[in-house]
Amino acid sequence: MLRFFIYLLKTHAMKKSIILCLLFLQFSTVSAQSLTVTGNTTIPNSDPCLQATSYLTVKNISLNTLDIICEKIIIDTAAGTSNFFCWGANCYGSETYISTSHNTLDPGEGDNVDFGGYYDAYCDLATATIQYCFYPDTDPNDK
Repeated sequence: MLRFFIYLLKTHAMKKSIILCLLFLQFSTVSAQSLTVTGNTTIPNSDPCLQATSYLTVKNISLNTLDIICEKIIIDTAAGTSNFFCWGANCYGSETYISTSHNTLDPGEGDNVDFGGYYDAYCDLATATIQYCFYPDTDPNDK
């Protein structure tokens, strides 16, 4: 009887381990990202009458060619200021939050030319926080 009980404990523990391993593999696969983004994330601007500019490098680290979309998320800005971004061959005004066209990146390709984020404070001393996300056009969750 004791041997059977130990067998059940071992079997039950093994099943839990297998289930946990499968769950871990599933979450690892789901959470894998296809892109890396590098560059200046904080842009000090000593003269608020001049436009602040940020350039980022977007790199495809997947094994597939991807069509990449850019999304702007405004976290904090002051009234009377404006922001816009350029991605690929187009620039988008302050009312646009998601690029309407994409930029194609081959596996391993990095692009340090086609993105620009711009902020005009018009001499106001207020700060702004704007986030830019990049993702494949087929998977908006891959940010």
